[in-house]
Amino acid sequence: MTERSPAPLRVGILALDGVMLSSVAGPSDALRVAGKLASIRDPINPVQFESAVVSARGQSEVQTSAGISIGGLQGPREDLDVLIVPGLMHECPSGLTQQLAAYTPEYEYLHNLHRRGTIIAATCSGTFMFAASGLLDGHHDPPPEMPPILGATPKTPPTVRHGQCHRSSKTPCHHAWSDTQ
Repeated sequence: MTERSPAPLRVGILALDGVMLSSVAGPSDALRVAGKLASIRDPINPVQFESAVVSARGQSEVQTSAGISIGGLQGPREDLDVLIVPGLMHECPSGLTQQLAAYTPEYEYLHNLHRRGTIIAATCSGTFMFAASGLLDGHHDPPPEMPPILGATPKTPPTVRHGQCHRSSKTPCHHAWSDTQ
């Protein structure tokens, strides 16, 4: 009896103007290497990855923060198992906040995928985009079940509400992200 290879894990990497090149190329390369190593380890039934660089706006090309264009983008795909929200280059926290205000199509795309059960992951400053989408509202960051890092766990874990991180009902935790620090 011949075993069938499992269906590939379909991973999308969100591309948008101003994205950090490494936040797109790094995961893409890592998935390709993982697929190659999986086929070496188990040539008959390897774990398969299918990666795609996608644009929520249907763009075929975006300009990275390094000034390098990424072309050949796919439009928004609804069949993804995982979507990675990449890091965005920014000069300061207020600059990132201004950038985040312009990503309405991306937020709509994240919500559509979330409703379909797609896992959404974020890297670097993409975590702020993920939070600004509203999908983390009411969730703790880090999850309460995570072990403390060097014993530095706040007594009240931060909670995300309306795209903003809060330590308690009265104290926002954006103080770690001030322009004056």
